[in-house]
Amino acid sequence: MADFFAKAISKDETSDAIVVSFGRQWLKKIKEKEVSLVLRRRAPVKIEPRLMYMHFNYPYGAICARAKIDSLEKISLNTALENAEQLSLTKEEISQYFGALDDMYCYKVSDIVFSEKPITSSDFNLRLKYHPPQSFIVLSIKATMILNEMWAGVDAKADL
Repeated sequence: MADFFAKAISKDETSDAIVVSFGRQWLKKIKEKEVSLVLRRRAPVKIEPRLMYMHFNYPYGAICARAKIDSLEKISLNTALENAEQLSLTKEEISQYFGALDDMYCYKVSDIVFSEKPITSSDFNLRLKYHPPQSFIVLSIKATMILNEMWAGVDAKADL
């Protein structure tokens, strides 16, 4: 087992890349490019993330895709409802997800690329200590470098 953590522990080792977990219902929507906005209750606030690795809990238990983060901002329920199509959610799903909250974080993503071979948690753990996040984790600089090395078969035209 590796001695280093994938998650950034200190400010000095913090990268601009994050891992965000997705449920299985998102796999097809993201693969078919139906999603350009990602709505979340939590997001990093001490960094400006530029790269999102997408961890799909099921059926893979692996990091399967990455995307460029064009922006991250807080949005209101009304703004989310206006952007239901880009969120690939119904207005009812958005309202239910917001619950009593006034605002949430919204990532605008582009250049989504799926790897030929998903990077499983066990494969990643051979190089770094990695625990899939419930929501997100900020990657260390070392983890980002290792993850990029492991990223086999990614379309070279998707310049991230």
